[in-house]
Amino acid sequence: MVPFTGRSKETTLVKGKPTPMGFKVWVIAQQGYFLQWLWHVQASPVTAITVKLEAPTPYGKKGKLRTEIPLSNTQSVVVHLLKRLTTAIYHVFTDNLFSSPQLFRLLRQLGHGATGTARPNFGITTVMKQIKETGKKPDGMPLVYNKVYLIPTKDKQVLQIAWKDSSVVLFLTTVHSEAPLNRIPKKRKLPAKRGTKAEAQRLKEVFNGDQARIIPIPSVAAQYNDEMNHVDRGDQIRSYTSYQHRFRRGPWQALLWSFLLDVALANSFILQKKTRQPRWKPYSTLRDWKEAIYNAIFIKYGTDSGLRKRCRTGKEEDSEDHEARQIHLQRDINHVRRGPISSCLACKGCRQGQPRPFKKRKEKGGYLEPISGNQRIRKTRYGCKFVLDILKPRRHCLHQLAGNMADKLPASVPRTLLFDPTMPQGAADRQPVHDNMSLRNILKSIKKDPGGNGINALGYDGLLHSFDLERNVVDAVGLNPTQIREYYKGLPMPDRFLTADGRNISRRDMFYPDAENIPKKFTAEDIAKIEAHNEELERRGVTCCVLDKSTDDGKPNPR
Repeated sequence: MVPFTGRSKETTLVKGKPTPMGFKVWVIAQQGYFLQWLWHVQASPVTAITVKLEAPTPYGKKGKLRTEIPLSNTQSVVVHLLKRLTTAIYHVFTDNLFSSPQLFRLLRQLGHGATGTARPNFGITTVMKQIKETGKKPDGMPLVYNKVYLIPTKDKQVLQIAWKDSSVVLFLTTVHSEAPLNRIPKKRKLPAKRGTKAEAQRLKEVFNGDQARIIPIPSVAAQYNDEMNHVDRGDQIRSYTSYQHRFRRGPWQALLWSFLLDVALANSFILQKKTRQPRWKPYSTLRDWKEAIYNAIFIKYGTDSGLRKRCRTGKEEDSEDHEARQIHLQRDINHVRRGPISSCLACKGCRQGQPRPFKKRKEKGGYLEPISGNQRIRKTRYGCKFVLDILKPRRHCLHQLAGNMADKLPASVPRTLLFDPTMPQGAADRQPVHDNMSLRNILKSIKKDPGGNGINALGYDGLLHSFDLERNVVDAVGLNPTQIREYYKGLPMPDRFLTADGRNISRRDMFYPDAENIPKKFTAEDIAKIEAHNEELERRGVTCCVLDKSTDDGKPNPR
């Protein structure tokens, strides 16, 4: 069902479906790949198909001879879909909406095998109807759990099977001839309905008190359970990245975007995943496959348009050079749409030494001409991706961040440790502060106290400090933007931070701390109190807040 809630003569209402309203599509699929499909329309060109009998048989009260049996329009869909495939022999699995002895007889005449569940009113024999309704054999004995009962049709073309699971299940097949003998081990759950005492005793013998067990079941049931859900697999793959917009106007939009395009992408995803020798590493998810497709389309045809081009802003992605665009996509700092407006030149993609983007003013005397001195600063909604990754809730621009870093750094710290947003990426990568080292190697090489202990903290100045237990700075290393992003990705970033004295502060206070929020060094009095407290815990036998021995000696607690 393709969802559509607008006006159309071809929409169908199917109650009980996950998508009750929309366009109905008949699909034949294999492993989630949609091979062919037919649209369900009122004036359908799909007509009923007749099945020719081998020998005329008397039919009706007057003994008329019937030479052919017509199929319903629903059953004829299976034949029409198979005829649209290549000339090969297929084993078709259908549910009880299509299965009937007449359809399976016709598929056998066309050279195809068929297996499916059946309904009691779809042309099966009277004996099978009684077994389905009563759960007993023709001799009156109940059908035992995991046992089958076979009845072929009169012309010996279709085999009718009754299998006792939690209830009686009817199968029709033209492939499985020895269903009681061919069995496949499968994991089965204990049925919730135990039935009579004899049936409950049989279940107790089979499952031996377990809720699930591997038991041999008929091959027709095992193969049907494995192969019947191929259309559902395709629907499941497409549902992960479905188009969330609801279509109300334009039936063609629902069919094009919600079905045809999704089917083409899902089919190509399955093909590249099933290819034995692909020219690239197969993509494991449909989302990654879609990203690879639209990136390739944008790179190939992004600059081939012949329309009027806008004023260049100095961004590498605006360049027609393929290599320049690739460098821009792979670098650490990109310009992305972030929401709020900003007047940051670096966020706009402007470089030093290049002319700023401008608009051609109207001729002198034009209406609504901006007044000199009162014109507002041009702003943009695009920001630096590097800043969004680190300071995502605050959305500062890179110019302001770099300026605040320079203002708060002490005079002894060289300014070369800072990241310049206007510096080209090649020059930024050559900054001599552990740029070629990973964050893990930097943490290993940073100095610690003689005891091998230390606390690492990244300051707002971009320096990774190492402290001893007395809050004395042991070492400091400047990190580049990639290392800073790696550092913050490995840490949880709560909305509020806890200070040394137990107060909660915001993210802004974390990156722009006041003097009162900076932890104070321990005084001699504080160290003495801590040592006395540790000695008291050791005397009481407390280790890591867990008692080594009971402290309840029957005396009142002095506290």
